[in-house]
Amino acid sequence: MKLQELLSEIFSSGEYPKATSRFGIVDGTIYGEDLEQFKERILQTEEFSECEELIIMKHPVIAVENGKTVYNATYKHKEGQKYKGKCYLLSLALTPEMFDPNKIHTPVLDGACITPTLYDSTTFEPKKKIVLEFSPESSQDDINSTEEVKRKQLHETLDKILDNPENYQVKGEKGLLVRGFFEEIQREEIEEFLKRNQ
Repeated sequence: MKLQELLSEIFSSGEYPKATSRFGIVDGTIYGEDLEQFKERILQTEEFSECEELIIMKHPVIAVENGKTVYNATYKHKEGQKYKGKCYLLSLALTPEMFDPNKIHTPVLDGACITPTLYDSTTFEPKKKIVLEFSPESSQDDINSTEEVKRKQLHETLDKILDNPENYQVKGEKGLLVRGFFEEIQREEIEEFLKRNQ
């Protein structure tokens, strides 16, 4: 199982209640000693499968053996990334759903989509757009496709969208933030690059 799938499962099942913004921690975050209850499941994920020892941090900075201080860093998890060796973990968090601005007008179904909520830059009013894609030349290419037929098809598509808006919503992606200190972080693309250039 992947780490992001594990977090999604934990939050959707309700086994970890959503944080109530204590100490600036927002929903979708498991912080500090709250990670203890999920430690074994975290070690079974692909990302932590090669972790020799997982230590859950209770505070952002801790002192370890020989008086050495461990400071954590936040990593935006990338596909194929693995945490190896001795791992100090402070938090795991899912980012809010994010949208690629180049894809928010891309049709989802029937040549149409509903954009995510966008805010007017002057009034901050939230708005969504319904995008209908059609070809103005199709009526010229097809003898049976008159202007009246094209209008009827567009109205039918709009009715479908209004009846089932969830089917036409543009989907975003949630990212994963891993916060801690790790002896080694391996990324598959770096490994492949090193193999090709040896």
